Amino acid sequence: MADEQQDEQEKSQEATPQKLQKAREKGDVPVSTETHTAAAYMGLLVSLLFVGGVSVDSAGARLKSFLARPETYLQESLSGELIFAAAISVGLAMLPILLFPALGVIISLFAQQAFVFAPSKIGLKWNKLSIASNAKQKYGPKGMAEFARSVLKLTFVLSVAGVVALGFFEDLPGLAKLEPALLGGALLDQALGLITLFFLSAAIIGGIDLPWRRFEHAKRNRMSFDELKRENKETEGDPYMKSARRERARAIAQQQQMLEVPKADVVLVNPTHYAVALKWDQERGGAPVVVAKGVDEVARRIREIAAEAGVPIKRDPPVTRSIYELVDLGEEIRREHYAAVATAIHFAEDMRRKARQFKWGE
Repeated sequence: MADEQQDEQEKSQEATPQKLQKAREKGDVPVSTETHTAAAYMGLLVSLLFVGGVSVDSAGARLKSFLARPETYLQESLSGELIFAAAISVGLAMLPILLFPALGVIISLFAQQAFVFAPSKIGLKWNKLSIASNAKQKYGPKGMAEFARSVLKLTFVLSVAGVVALGFFEDLPGLAKLEPALLGGALLDQALGLITLFFLSAAIIGGIDLPWRRFEHAKRNRMSFDELKRENKETEGDPYMKSARRERARAIAQQQQMLEVPKADVVLVNPTHYAVALKWDQERGGAPVVVAKGVDEVARRIREIAAEAGVPIKRDPPVTRSIYELVDLGEEIRREHYAAVATAIHFAEDMRRKARQFKWGE
């Protein structure tokens, strides 16, 4: 007991995504079965509202001949074949009512991300056969808390069932006086009221149980500072994680540099494999700066954005390749590039001036 409390005190940090993923692989997920129950009742309620009348009428029509002459069926079918066929027929008629509850449970499973295949859960756990271990689990603090929750849920459900039963027994004399043609609709109304109350009770219990299960799951997977350090070391040393981080950084850098292309003064191209976007701030002084560069697909995208933004594009393969290889993003071009880049900037200014004159001429 003292060891468990000390362990809980040491594990004061929230679980990392890696820790939660490992727990999920072991089948440890926060799942509320009460929410599944509420979803099943909800599906049953929807099915009764939309297809309940049709299914009940269909079942009644299939049972009509049997109810009218039950003694004939019993005499003609000592083996029960006709009765079995009638039961199958009624079951098929009522099948649509059962599909919605199943669909509700499936939706609840997906919503809670509870579909997990954990091979470790399949094997035999010898500690579960231990009397001492089972007694500790059932009669320890966690077991007693679970027992208290079960008692409260049972009390609540029995209270709701008692209210429903009282209402049904009060209506029973009136139902007995109804004609057979009206009995199905009356029973359907009773079923709707019953399922509605059960759904509301299950929804209340599920609304309390689900946050509690998630709280327990988060508490159970808390980590100590030592565990965090070990995980960080493992993550930093993982080649896959390093590669993934580099890919993310590269993608972010490419996305950011594409935003700078429309602001460039000129774009130098190879023209197919390389592209370099340059910007010259005359007020700041200094040499032009590389604001974007790339090869192949990235170069093609730089050319497209430049064309859409009206940035002049100049073909100069040797200078383009040299700047791409020697100058990083955000750096000024080298001295050996000054003459060629000055020519490119003059070319860009001439292109812009001609474009303005053409526009004014129109």
